[in-house]
Amino acid sequence: MHLHKPKNYDFRTVKPKTALLIRLSALGDIVLATAAIELLHRHGVRLFFVAKSQYIDLFKCDHRLERVIPLDSTRLSELRRIAKELGGQRFDAVFDLHFKIPTILLTIFVRGDRKFFYNKRIFARRWAVLTHTRPKEVHTVELYLRPIRKFLGLRDHEMAMPRLVPCSCELPDLPTPYGVIAPGANAPQRVWPHFPDFCRKAAAQFQIKMVVVGVEGDAFAHAVARECGAVDMVGKTDIQGLMALLSNAEFVVSNDSAPMHIASALGVPTVAIFGPTVPEFGMRPLGLLSKVVEPKDELPCRPCSLHGEKRCRYGGRPRCLESIEVDDVMAALDEIVRKKESLRWH
Repeated sequence: MHLHKPKNYDFRTVKPKTALLIRLSALGDIVLATAAIELLHRHGVRLFFVAKSQYIDLFKCDHRLERVIPLDSTRLSELRRIAKELGGQRFDAVFDLHFKIPTILLTIFVRGDRKFFYNKRIFARRWAVLTHTRPKEVHTVELYLRPIRKFLGLRDHEMAMPRLVPCSCELPDLPTPYGVIAPGANAPQRVWPHFPDFCRKAAAQFQIKMVVVGVEGDAFAHAVARECGAVDMVGKTDIQGLMALLSNAEFVVSNDSAPMHIASALGVPTVAIFGPTVPEFGMRPLGLLSKVVEPKDELPCRPCSLHGEKRCRYGGRPRCLESIEVDDVMAALDEIVRKKESLRWH
């Protein structure tokens, strides 16, 4: 069957669709939302993105986005200001990939022909915390992509992975090759306590210099760097600098935190350590060279919270993270490093 275009029809005159994506925070969640950017861009959609001001540098060199709109606060006046700023643009679709009251209001305020809201499966996850059972895993990326597929009329199996577009940043003068560890997390209860021992062992086994990254003021990250003789880059990089540093690393080992998602989205071999939370919440790294490490034994208290913010019922450091041994993480790291080498030869 042959398709014939109408006489005098110029395909270049077809107006591309436009879409607004809203994901305000946190950094790791915004990284996962780049899968939605990737799928829409693949189908020629002009893209606009709203995020909190402190995160917009993530997209500084991202050619897929026509415009990134910074949000300074979630006050009603700020939401109305953003809607007014976008008043001249009517979108074919608006996607709320956050689904909280401020983003719901912003989605209502902006002009759009179709509006979609992300199903965050909050009840399934809260039930898992209440009963300390693992929910059926549906990854956050899949939940982001479902409304995108509906808008584009795509089949359910069309996938896209989180992908970042880093700028060409100058790296600090670091010894190469190097591995990176990110021992911090937004919630202290998600911090694996054995990072100093792991750092020393990884440096010796792989004959590599270790670099420690983290946010300014992270005392534990500074202590890890000091105790294992690593290069201390804690608080010394902005988002683009962190992306550049991670993209050139041989591997990254991280708690369940933003560097885990950034490294995975950059295609860097990544080991992610999960304790109070579980990968079935939909936040495991998706990269081909990614590996999750969690307690070997099923603890009756796990998962204990949605984001690892709850104090351990046993007191002190979380028992789930205490039970993960250095050798467990070393085995996972060795596996993905070997996999990276095998892929290099194919």
